[in-house]
Amino acid sequence: MRCRCAIAIVLGFLLPHAAAAAEDAAPAALSDAVSFELDVMPILSKAGCNGGGCHGALAGKGGFRLSLFGYDPAADHLSITRDARGRRVDLADPGTSLLLTKPTMAVAHKGGKRLDVDDEDYRLLAAWIAAGCPGPDAREKKIVSISLAPAEAALAPGSTQQCAVTATYSDGSTRDVTPWARFTSTDETITTIDPSGLVTVVGHGEGAVTAWFSSQIALARVVVPFPHEIPPTVFAETPRANLIDDLVLEQLQKLRLRPSPPCDDATFIRRAFIDTIGRLPTPEEVRGYLEDTSATKRDRLVDQLLARPEFVDYWTYKWSDILLVSGSKLRPDAVNAYYQWIRDRVAKNTPWDRLVREVVTACGSSLENGATNFFAVHQDPETMAENVSQAFMSLSINCAKCHNHPLEKWTNDQYYAFANLFARVRAKGWGGDSRSGDGRRTL
Repeated sequence: MRCRCAIAIVLGFLLPHAAAAAEDAAPAALSDAVSFELDVMPILSKAGCNGGGCHGALAGKGGFRLSLFGYDPAADHLSITRDARGRRVDLADPGTSLLLTKPTMAVAHKGGKRLDVDDEDYRLLAAWIAAGCPGPDAREKKIVSISLAPAEAALAPGSTQQCAVTATYSDGSTRDVTPWARFTSTDETITTIDPSGLVTVVGHGEGAVTAWFSSQIALARVVVPFPHEIPPTVFAETPRANLIDDLVLEQLQKLRLRPSPPCDDATFIRRAFIDTIGRLPTPEEVRGYLEDTSATKRDRLVDQLLARPEFVDYWTYKWSDILLVSGSKLRPDAVNAYYQWIRDRVAKNTPWDRLVREVVTACGSSLENGATNFFAVHQDPETMAENVSQAFMSLSINCAKCHNHPLEKWTNDQYYAFANLFARVRAKGWGGDSRSGDGRRTL
């Protein structure tokens, strides 16, 4: 009872102009309790307090340090309530707390104005301080995911669309968190989005907007068709060779873009040679191809190029780069075994899923099973996880090693859970010293 009375008194003094907003505002936790993780942390993130250019920097700012993008709530709570002798919050008089006076510029703040005394965010922070600054609670519900609506919208230039972000929690409940989400546009020549989530269309094409809230990311697509009238028969009559053609034509039809005509034979042979074997065709090869008048000559050219030894050479080189074949970490015999293993898989046209499985589950001698050398290049679980992610998912998760990834869905906990999969990889023998040994290791 005392706690509730104190909150009412504090809010009465601090927010004489925000009574209506106070009635409408609802914290994520119980109606009479403000949660540090579910309410306070999103406010600090939305205001940019824990960004890399502010208190989320490695050394913090002005003697005040927060975890980057709020990935460590427990440490942030300690920093706010205990560091600097606890002067950042005043339980007896919340209105004088630096956590409120600094961002409202009642006290000089190098970061500028981040809150207004009439804001709901200010009210929630004041209520949290008045309640005694309760910290993270392991029994409290956790955020599971967020969704961004509408997930896809077809709009015209000059039009607008309001986006809404909904958070789903571990107890099955949901909450509209649009006011505390951060928004970005992937292509501002097509769409822009303001801090409130209002999308404005500025050009034709397909763009996307992303929403970030509490280390969760959601994406929505915005399609802005070009002002072309193209008969459906154009797409129906366009030749299709495979599923990729179907997907491309479907996208072109959605954007009202006419399919490009086939390139001429001289362009085709040049592209085919460069893409498959990594070199230009000779003059004789070009003349022979141009003189061929058969309708299937393009298909035959591709088949011929795939059967040439240069194809194996070129794509073995490509995969050797992706799979980290390097003499700086491997002895010559190990490099040769690794290279020959890759070359054999390319020559046999090994399916992608099987090649990945053979690398990730490789075991045995590094000289007899070349794939094991993928794990010899780096021997700690973290780097193994990063290499697997980069090589086979084209995804860099390095940022999540220190903090939740700011642009992807990977969290710090997920990073180490993934790395833990490689913690049991063990090797006997040569330990990676490039100055001695034949490179034999048993994985």
